[in-house]
Amino acid sequence: MIDIHTHILFDVDDGAHSIEDSINMLTSASCIGIKHVVLTPHVSKYRPSKCSKDMMIKRYDQLKAVINERGMDIELYLGAEIDEHDDLIETVKSGANIHQSKYVLIDIVSSDAHDINTILSMKKAYDVVLKKKGKTYADRVFVDFPKQILENKYQIN
Repeated sequence: MIDIHTHILFDVDDGAHSIEDSINMLTSASCIGIKHVVLTPHVSKYRPSKCSKDMMIKRYDQLKAVINERGMDIELYLGAEIDEHDDLIETVKSGANIHQSKYVLIDIVSSDAHDINTILSMKKAYDVVLKKKGKTYADRVFVDFPKQILENKYQIN
């Protein structure tokens, strides 16, 4: 699975507080089958930010280095979750998107991972969709569409 809405990047918003929190959340994600994670800290002029965009990039690089050192089987991407506000267009133009794509995150099907318990909700959501709509549909929603977004190839039909 691919989770394109998480708060796993440490010490940047109301998600993970430390790099160890991030590692624990990523370990839980990997254990339930999530192999690609977009880190989407909150971005809004109305929400007090814990750090600058440069610091978010630095923490992203630190986290990637640690997961590589530990040999974790999970890919990370940096994105942003944009809160609705008056200057939304300016925020988008500033680069607040999903992994340097043309897509932005406002509200989508995802774990919205703030801690280990919410990461596990991704698998629960997948299982509900699997039961109601079947494997092809569930894979489309939880794997294919997010992958197309990460590759900047998603097409609205």
